[in-house]
Amino acid sequence: MTYSLSMFRAALAALKSQDWREHSQVNRQDYARSYFALAASVPLYVFCFFSLTGAQSGASAFSLPLCVIVATLMALTFPLVAYLIVQLMSRMDVFKPWVTLRNWAVLALLIFMTCVCGLAYIGMLSTHIAGFMTLLAYLSTLLIDIRLAQTTADMDWTVSIFTGCTIAVASLLVLYASLLSISGY
Repeated sequence: MTYSLSMFRAALAALKSQDWREHSQVNRQDYARSYFALAASVPLYVFCFFSLTGAQSGASAFSLPLCVIVATLMALTFPLVAYLIVQLMSRMDVFKPWVTLRNWAVLALLIFMTCVCGLAYIGMLSTHIAGFMTLLAYLSTLLIDIRLAQTTADMDWTVSIFTGCTIAVASLLVLYASLLSISGY
């Protein structure tokens, strides 16, 4: 638990342009552990999706295995795109800290999204309001990606924006392709 809190603090410090190295010196072990945070995000994505699509009443047209596959692909989109970007920029030294802090920052955001969707699931919050809040939280991953590219990967402002947009587009393309495959196209 202490380890997770220190990684959340490091990610928050990087998002606030503070020195994230005060909270954690990201090493190979931290990098490997961040993929557990990434794996923990998959069921949170699936819960949010099912709670907002009417799965509790049996009205959802989506199957659980398909949602798990799509959520896994969406979660793995960032490390793949980040790897390609740092390869193109010849900056492999920033890859591990960047991916590590991003995985923990997105896990924190998904915990918030899951709480909102949980309130909608039990009926304490309107599904429309929960869907809007979840959409805003999901779109804030773009801001997280831009900020972490700037602070952790030491990229310029314009390169950070381009990188964040590229990551967001790649993730949304995975989602779009999965929705097309469900609809039969």
